Amino acid sequence: MKSNLFTLLFLFSFVAPYFKAAELISVPLHVHYLKSSVPEINAPKDKVDIKKLLKEANQIWKPADIQFFIKEENVIQADEKAAKAYAGLFGLEKIAFQTQSNRQLDRAIPELKEPVFHVVLLHTMPLGFGGRYFPDRGFVLLPQMKYAKYSNSPTGKFPDGTTERPQQGRVLAHELGHAMSLMHGKLENNLMTSGPQARGVKRGTGLVEKQILGARKIASRGRPFLRKERELMTRIDSEPQPNPQNPPTNASRRPPPPWIRVMSPEQRRNFSDLMRKNRQQFEALNKERADARRKMTQALFTEKTDEKVVRKASSEVAKIEADMALLNRRILSQLKPPLSKKQLEDIRR
Repeated sequence: MKSNLFTLLFLFSFVAPYFKAAELISVPLHVHYLKSSVPEINAPKDKVDIKKLLKEANQIWKPADIQFFIKEENVIQADEKAAKAYAGLFGLEKIAFQTQSNRQLDRAIPELKEPVFHVVLLHTMPLGFGGRYFPDRGFVLLPQMKYAKYSNSPTGKFPDGTTERPQQGRVLAHELGHAMSLMHGKLENNLMTSGPQARGVKRGTGLVEKQILGARKIASRGRPFLRKERELMTRIDSEPQPNPQNPPTNASRRPPPPWIRVMSPEQRRNFSDLMRKNRQQFEALNKERADARRKMTQALFTEKTDEKVVRKASSEVAKIEADMALLNRRILSQLKPPLSKKQLEDIRR
């Protein structure tokens, strides 16, 4: 029983430093709607609910304590010659379209004020392209709508039977990830999992610690990642997925506790919110624990060590860690959705 209690206290002591609330980074977006006589390019403002998309994207980026807001919205005139050339590429195969359309889109979009986070909206893209980031100029390009007639569907419909599909907040969140230096990866349920190399890997909206740190580094400076800054690119391709059965062996880096690894993205977001609400209590307990540990060290390394004093100081450290463990347990009991029986079994293992 004592052994189990000690293990519980040890594990819970990981949570406070791991989920210490970071300072919220607010990132202004400059949103531009392309105007053109070419229907595939022309993007009327009423064709997309940009605030709804942004709300969805912000929910995804919430665990990283990054929040985007619209600072400016305007209409910009597309280059008509390049716009017509872009629309003329819609019959090409996917690779050929991507290769040639990048050049035409780059020509179609006028110069933008630098250096800020830009989101440019055009009306549509074919062949499953949900959006793009242009790393040489630093802007996200996002289609308002997707049409089944421009896909390779033999029926002219999407799998759900619809013929058109409005833009999703997850795509905006993904492209903003590129603007904050994140590269495509191959992690299960990850926001940046995409591309041919990620076939067979389930996509999602999750973020790992390395991605969060890389994105916060770029977001905090207020300007997007550019291709010339290759040393800032955040890659996760070669990193294995966290496995509760095989925690990382790097002793210099503390792995996340097992209950974090078994949580769904929704549970992690809720847990982060709960930890943020209790931040002051954790900070106070952390300070108390640091003071108690310092006293124990001082008592331990005196010229003549007093065993009773060391044991008393050690008991004080254990008491504070128990308080932290109980506070963490109360927070976990408020989790929505709650941990399932299987998740609890995985944690105990």
